[in-house]
Amino acid sequence: MSNKNRIYTVGVHAYWYTLVPPLQHSLVGDAVMSHQFEPLVRSGNRGILEPLAAKSWEFNKNRSKLRFTIDTSRRFSDGSYLCAADFKRSWEDGLRMQPVSNNSSLADVLANIRGVSAFKEKKEIEGLRVLGKDILELEFDKPVRSALEHLSGVRYAAYKTIGDKTIGTGPYVMTEKNQVLTLTPNSYYSGEAVAINNAQIMVVPGADALNKLRSGELDMVLFAEKAELRGCAEGKLSPIKCTFGQEGTHLLVSLNGMPGRFFSDTLHRKAFQVLLLKVFKNSPNKWTQNFQNTGFLQDSQSFLKFQAGRISDEEAESIITEGERYVPQLIEATQRFPLSVKAGQGWDWLIDYLKVEGIKLSENSEAGLEYPVQYN
Repeated sequence: MSNKNRIYTVGVHAYWYTLVPPLQHSLVGDAVMSHQFEPLVRSGNRGILEPLAAKSWEFNKNRSKLRFTIDTSRRFSDGSYLCAADFKRSWEDGLRMQPVSNNSSLADVLANIRGVSAFKEKKEIEGLRVLGKDILELEFDKPVRSALEHLSGVRYAAYKTIGDKTIGTGPYVMTEKNQVLTLTPNSYYSGEAVAINNAQIMVVPGADALNKLRSGELDMVLFAEKAELRGCAEGKLSPIKCTFGQEGTHLLVSLNGMPGRFFSDTLHRKAFQVLLLKVFKNSPNKWTQNFQNTGFLQDSQSFLKFQAGRISDEEAESIITEGERYVPQLIEATQRFPLSVKAGQGWDWLIDYLKVEGIKLSENSEAGLEYPVQYN
């Protein structure tokens, strides 16, 4: 990286769709926008939350209030200084926008803030308060244990709209043309100087990634687990190398539990969990090839081993396997009401596995979609 004027080109497997923080709704979007926008806190190199746009934070005794001290030395790329009001404005403006996904991307935290239900009428959120230039306070209807983790997402970053551009306090300024992002340093950035002065981010289908790396058209591929780079982790694609980062992503199988739908039945959901656990209780060399090449780890819990709230692995597995008794009921129910499975790229194995287990699928079930698995 000694040539600061060289343009480094990075490939991602999917389009980011938006560069406006409160509309962020995808894995790629989060990764891309983190170069331009900064939330209050972030997950550090050890997976522990640390200050970013906020210098510090504190809860009251019953954890119903969360107060941040904003780092007002940070500056937007137009030179203006960050203040607590920027977060309140950004979040409330975000709630007024038409969501790109089914629900507002801000709902994880804001749905629990006092007065949010009256937002349309009052035009602001009662429990979201600016108590000075550098103090932002959130008051919840009830304690929200995961508030800080959610607030580390780029969707909760402060931003400003200048003309037709959205700007932030992060290390880069991004511009988009023909679905290619150009990144140049934010001259007002208050952190360490960036190592790369010129970078581009473009969409590259997983099937094309290897050839573009070999030709030099790409310098790097993010989320390489989405690319067809088999053998990379074992050094078989030298000089191309694969690097695994901290444990920060997970794979989801989303069940449609809305009233009246198949998985509104709790017993069906419990049975389905058992079927998934059965797959990953096998030796890793029996997993689908995609999981063998990506550093994938099986874990039945959402809390990591160093996080409060994690229970023993034995207890977690015991809770899941209680659903074993409901598997025959699940299989029988799908004979009358076949499941409609919409699966992402690399998830063909799941459709095949469900069929082998006796689950009946509808004719419109398919894999290869851009987004992760969804069920109806």
